[in-house]
Amino acid sequence: MTFVSFTLSVFCQSALQRANKQYELYAFNLAIDSYREVLSRNPNHPEALGKIADCYRHLNDMSQAAEYYARAVQDPNVDPMLFFQYGQVLKALGRYEEARRMFLRFAGRFPDAGNHYAESCRFAQMHLQDPPQMEVKNEYANSTAADFGPAIFTEGRVVYASSRTDIRSERTPVNFALSAGNQLFMSERDDNGYLTPPRPLAGSLGSALNLGPVAYSPDGRWVAITKNNFVNGTRQIPSSGLELSLFLAEAKPDGSWDNPLPFPYNGAGFSTGWGTFSPDGNALYFASDRPEGLGGFDIYVSYRQGNSWSTPVNLGAAVNTRGNEITPFFDGQRLWFASDWHHGFGGMDIFRAERTGDTWAAVYHAGTGINSPYDDFGFIYDPVYNFGYFVSNRPGGKGLEDIYRVRKETQTLTLHIIDAARKVPVEGAEIDFSECGAPSARTDATGLYSFRMLDELDCEVIIRKPGYREKRLRLGLYPAQSGQMEVQLVQTADLYTGQVVSRTSNLPLQGVRVLASKVGSAETIEATTNDRGEYELPLEPNANYLIRFSRHGFRDVNWSVQTVTQARRFETVALPPAGTNLDESFAFADEENTIAGTTPVPVPPQGYAVQVAAVPQGKPVSLSNFESRLTGLGNVFLVEEKGYQKVRVGIFPSKEAANDARKKVLARGFKGAFIVSQPTAGLRDKYLGGAAKSSQPSSYDQPQGVLPARGSSGIMVRLAAYKDPSSFERQKVMDIGVITSRKKGPWTIMLLSGYPSRQEAERALRKVRELGFEGAYLVEEINGELQRVQ
Repeated sequence: MTFVSFTLSVFCQSALQRANKQYELYAFNLAIDSYREVLSRNPNHPEALGKIADCYRHLNDMSQAAEYYARAVQDPNVDPMLFFQYGQVLKALGRYEEARRMFLRFAGRFPDAGNHYAESCRFAQMHLQDPPQMEVKNEYANSTAADFGPAIFTEGRVVYASSRTDIRSERTPVNFALSAGNQLFMSERDDNGYLTPPRPLAGSLGSALNLGPVAYSPDGRWVAITKNNFVNGTRQIPSSGLELSLFLAEAKPDGSWDNPLPFPYNGAGFSTGWGTFSPDGNALYFASDRPEGLGGFDIYVSYRQGNSWSTPVNLGAAVNTRGNEITPFFDGQRLWFASDWHHGFGGMDIFRAERTGDTWAAVYHAGTGINSPYDDFGFIYDPVYNFGYFVSNRPGGKGLEDIYRVRKETQTLTLHIIDAARKVPVEGAEIDFSECGAPSARTDATGLYSFRMLDELDCEVIIRKPGYREKRLRLGLYPAQSGQMEVQLVQTADLYTGQVVSRTSNLPLQGVRVLASKVGSAETIEATTNDRGEYELPLEPNANYLIRFSRHGFRDVNWSVQTVTQARRFETVALPPAGTNLDESFAFADEENTIAGTTPVPVPPQGYAVQVAAVPQGKPVSLSNFESRLTGLGNVFLVEEKGYQKVRVGIFPSKEAANDARKKVLARGFKGAFIVSQPTAGLRDKYLGGAAKSSQPSSYDQPQGVLPARGSSGIMVRLAAYKDPSSFERQKVMDIGVITSRKKGPWTIMLLSGYPSRQEAERALRKVRELGFEGAYLVEEINGELQRVQ
């Protein structure tokens, strides 16, 4: 048996070494087969699980990648980078809440990047259903291989690159089908505007393979050629091991070229590519990961100086980020590019940057249609002929990367003016176009007004109606947009205001997301606190709402309210900081029960905690390092005793619960962990801002100006029972009802309440079962006991 175990170990090690070598060479397909050999002998091998998942991620097989990442992140010593990679995969699959949780776990080690990408999930959820700004069509000329890098050569002619092997030029090598390379093609638009079947382009740089994208100067005299190492089937993203170099040549009438010369600022050890000319041909924009950049790939510009080019200039922090910016295209006013850092839907997204004078000042997401949760890049556009193109590997295409056509169908914009609280049309609202040089207009009985927008229209309209707050809308943010735009007007009588502060410092909190969901409908209203911590919500009187306050670094707080007309100023909300929310079985940690008007259980004078480390006073202690390794086990906090800073996890209501947690702590590598008695009062004062002793009303009491929405039916949704309530995933159900809990022996029963009727409770039950709470059912409280509703 010892010999067999030794043989299997040697086999696994050999297969792992081979797999890692293939992975390092970006041979992802080969590496997958080798990692499978390792996993066939050791199904839970942590390194093999993580790297085979990353191989699938680079091959754009997100479903397979997600399966392996889900297994890999179960390892207690998981590499934090896997949280980031898994988050990117979940984002591509549209599973934004799960992605956000992964990014927040990544933030335990890398807070800036982790929190940034977590916020990008919020952005995606808010904007993924926005109407598209352009018509998007898949091109008929696409193949089952990778088609990418479209460039407008002359009117109606487009040059692009493809890995297809069914069409060859005389210069194409015989063994091209085995090379996974790519070659250039020329296509023309037909009468319907689609690209016709292509023909090979004759241009080369010693070889006809692996050239593209190309870009032509507007006068047709020059061409910028990128020599690439793209592999058919592998995503064209920086982490795939890109090696690019840029060449400039004199363009010929057929699209080929003469006298190619390397761009003088190519270099060893970094890539330079995706070149594009300015409209006058005197500036060259390109992407490069040269060492002096701000992140990975940055966008640079170089200016023509006689027969040479000036030293490249980085476009700066408005455009370039800590991530990657690639595929620039400058139309003379706007710079279009792709980025994996600016807030988007997932993968690479397309953005446009606008400048003030010589400074790039603002970056805008290109919106739906053009962008998807997958990779979208390589945007170009010809405003004269109203045609443009971009590349995407989104599902539903013909091949791996596909070319998509974009154009503006019309230049008619319809404004739909609705009441913000009631979601009904506002008739007779005045739309003041005076700044745009046009007369005012009014909405019709359906709240609609339509007008034609000029391509370069950049002005502000003002929308007014007596009894409503004035609304200003800058049309320059929507150049030549087609379709309908919804604008919400707020009745001054509907405004409910409030303030959010920190529970520990009592200082105002800016940037708190306030989301009000009307019970029994899909209507939601969102606001964000200003620098004074203040917010305004237009709420319909005499209606039930669930209101959630959330900001990263703080615990979410939920309110269940029924609005009334007598008072419209809510009580100040105090958000407790994250990482200090003590064990949920203690009443002061269960805000939802208090908000709903129930009487909190008295806080026990002491509980139990698990001590994991002791550091002498004066030495720095980073709780985030411990939190990242102890995620889901309890709350990590510091206690200063006898000259030491003691790191503990808890607090737990019983020694049995603490012992269960200790076993998990030991399994995560904290070998000396032990159980201690832990008083609660001091920690409550320290971490919750002394709320127990404050004479001020608690932020968890029912707010002024509202009535408790007790959902007169009394029917609740029983989600599940937990021995360790910290494993309950609150984020999944926070918008479906008011979260409450009941203790029964060692179990904590999690419930959703606040439903005005059984019908609404049944609707919530269906939703939570779809979210994974398959054992959920309806209950009501009778004589202090929860009984199942038949």
